[in-house]
Amino acid sequence: MVKFFKKKKIIQNEEVKKNKEDKKKEKIEKKSLKEKILNRPIKLKTDFGIKALRAGIWALIALICIRGVGTFIKADPVKEMKKEQETFKAKLSKDNLLESRAFSFAESFAREYFTIYNNEKEDYIGRLSKYMAKSTAESADLTGYTIVEDVKAYNLERYSDNQVDVYVHGIVQIKIEVAGQEAITDPKQKQYNTKLKDIYIKIPIYYSDNGLMIVEDLPLVVGGPTLPSYKKVDSGIGLSTADYAIQEDIKSSIGQFLKAYYGNDQTQVDYFLVKPGSISAVNNGSEVKEIKSVKAYEIESDQYRAIVEYSIDDSGKITNQKVNIDLKYKDDKYLINEMNTRVT
Repeated sequence: MVKFFKKKKIIQNEEVKKNKEDKKKEKIEKKSLKEKILNRPIKLKTDFGIKALRAGIWALIALICIRGVGTFIKADPVKEMKKEQETFKAKLSKDNLLESRAFSFAESFAREYFTIYNNEKEDYIGRLSKYMAKSTAESADLTGYTIVEDVKAYNLERYSDNQVDVYVHGIVQIKIEVAGQEAITDPKQKQYNTKLKDIYIKIPIYYSDNGLMIVEDLPLVVGGPTLPSYKKVDSGIGLSTADYAIQEDIKSSIGQFLKAYYGNDQTQVDYFLVKPGSISAVNNGSEVKEIKSVKAYEIESDQYRAIVEYSIDDSGKITNQKVNIDLKYKDDKYLINEMNTRVT
């Protein structure tokens, strides 16, 4: 029985010893595995992340550089605006110069074109050839006897970059031979009736880059300029008519003002003005002949407008006038603030 227990104890001791050895061995293996893991060099499976990050950083740097350079390269808006203004002024100046030169050229040509003498064909062709090709001048109508009184260019239209059409108004004397002079062979000895006529023509002009001009073809007779649609509106519409007493006082003040305006110097005129010097004296020897009517309206408190019709006498020449005059009641007087020709 004792032997049995001893054997059992020996077996238990051996198991305990084995268990301890197994744990020690397991501990050593774990430690060895840990060291292997710690000592192993770290290597990523791929460097895509680093490349992406690096690319992003360089892109950001490039963007900053580009924007920075752009800030220096980009024109100053104020300078750009000034440059545009200077360009516009230069173009306007060039256009004005072209218009002035084209008008002058067209008027000179029109004087020769409208002046035709009987039986002086070569003279007429020679004069026109200063402005157009001789072949074109030879195709002009040479009949009749006309003398120009006045020419005036009044409009210009661009046809292309180097072509313009200039419109000219001519006042021309058309000489009509008196009947019964068949025996007189010299046209200068004949008698003529004169008819005054307005003629409007469009002259086609070509101009070179250095500013030289030529009439391209014969002018075209055109209609004269037309007036725009326009409707007169009475300046007094919507205003209250001033009281009778005020009407009379305003009429008296305007009468004195107009007398000074036409017949006296600036000192007398200034006496009737709200702002001295705002209206200059005429003082040319003319005088007010008659004040035909004065209609006064109240604009607001102490502010009035008068529609005045009157006539002036200038060395026997009677001229009718119609004006609107704004007045202000100040210091017990009706003073003139403004005088305009428009009464509508």
